[in-house]
Amino acid sequence: MATVVDVAQLAGVSVATVSRVIRDSNKVSDDKREKVMNAIEELGYQTDPNGATRLRKKTLYVVCGGSQDEFVDNILEIANESGYDIAVDYTAGRPLEMNMFMKKLLKNKIISGVITCGLPPESGEALQEIDKIIPVVQCCDEVMTENSFVVSSDDVMMGKEAVLHLAKKGCKNIAFMGLGKMKTPFKYSHDREMGYRLAHTELGKQVDEKLVRQCDLTADSVQEALDELMRLPKRPDAIFCARDSTAVYVVNKLTRSGIKIPDEISIMGCGSAESAERSWLPLSNVTQSYYEIGVEAINLMNARISGKTVVGRRLNINFSVVDRETTK
Repeated sequence: MATVVDVAQLAGVSVATVSRVIRDSNKVSDDKREKVMNAIEELGYQTDPNGATRLRKKTLYVVCGGSQDEFVDNILEIANESGYDIAVDYTAGRPLEMNMFMKKLLKNKIISGVITCGLPPESGEALQEIDKIIPVVQCCDEVMTENSFVVSSDDVMMGKEAVLHLAKKGCKNIAFMGLGKMKTPFKYSHDREMGYRLAHTELGKQVDEKLVRQCDLTADSVQEALDELMRLPKRPDAIFCARDSTAVYVVNKLTRSGIKIPDEISIMGCGSAESAERSWLPLSNVTQSYYEIGVEAINLMNARISGKTVVGRRLNINFSVVDRETTK
């Protein structure tokens, strides 16, 4: 039966390197990791002599579309308390793909489940394929898949409450900036726009479509949408952005243009407390609790791994509207 020494010799690396790969350490280069994975597959290496236990039993693979550091920090803490090891990967905004590395992880049963956060909508096919092999739990931003398991806040209600809050502050001409110019827009942007529209209905007002602007994730696109709003004969007195990063860009640009925030215009984002607080001018936003989302994601993952739940569901976590320095 193959040993860790055999794996190291075949891969041409040290035993310590093999150990790091097994523990999903980030201190291993991609080429060495690939060599070790190939050797493990070729030798059929397993950690127990009876082959009943695979290389790792309780490792979760956390895949983020962007730099969701606050989410990762929380999920690491919660997962460790629940007895899981964590491997973290960032796709840098690219869709998740079933590449060779991912296929080897799945084939060798190195990971027990996948938790995602903020993946682009084009990741659906890969998530479907992975979920046929091991459980997938999505967090925060839902990619529409069949029988999906999602833990997030209610994006429609987040959008609605943001607008109602701005209206209570005295704002009467509230604009919306979403991500509708993307080839495949994020579902949360669509839902938050729906909430924006529902709030207007509740206020007894008709939405002025000139105040609804769409952009993508690029600075040029956000700038174009912002310019269109600021050129209107009647400028908005508030802008609700579907994404915190969009709102931070808007705050910075308007401030540099000499527009006083919030005296002349209020800005509100939607996302997390950490991203809002890191803004040059602390951003008012609708905040979802990454800690609570992480707790429920791990609970749901436990239920899926144990086979206690097989029917897809969405768990909605409470959110809060927080005033900082960009609203009156």
